[in-house]
Amino acid sequence: MNFALAATEHASLPRICLSSGAVVHIEITDRMDFAESAWRQLCAPDIFTTAYQNFDFSALWLRHVGESAGMQPFIVIGRDLSGSPLFLWPLVRTKMGPLQVATYFCGRHANFRTTLWRSDIASSITAQDMRAIVAEISGYGIDALVLLNQPESWNGLGNPMRLLPSRSSSDCSPDFA
Repeated sequence: MNFALAATEHASLPRICLSSGAVVHIEITDRMDFAESAWRQLCAPDIFTTAYQNFDFSALWLRHVGESAGMQPFIVIGRDLSGSPLFLWPLVRTKMGPLQVATYFCGRHANFRTTLWRSDIASSITAQDMRAIVAEISGYGIDALVLLNQPESWNGLGNPMRLLPSRSSSDCSPDFA
């Protein structure tokens, strides 16, 4: 599945209420150290993520590949009212022509690219919720989100990003259950 939609050190955005009733406080950071704790919490076995979104793998890729290519982290973290992470979008900011875009860490070094979601949130989020999240992060120096080669589902959970306008990826890897 591919996704593209027009669309700092650290920014705290207003809270939004998801259709499930969960209240999400969204943060955006360009600092790996700020995102590390939430990122590691969301790399547990029952979370919607792949091995390519591992914090250590992403940090090494950024240090050895991304930074020299002019990429900077643009990490979106959603937290509940107690501060526990609900989701994390591991994105980097880069220039494509005249546009500033946010895309996944690890680029062509990762077969699967996706966001990290706590399972209960991934299974209950709606298209309206996803549009609200994208609306909240728009305007932070990003002209577009370009999110390519995502699995439709992973470990029995549908990919929440599929709720946004998308098209099939040319790499139709099988879904994993």
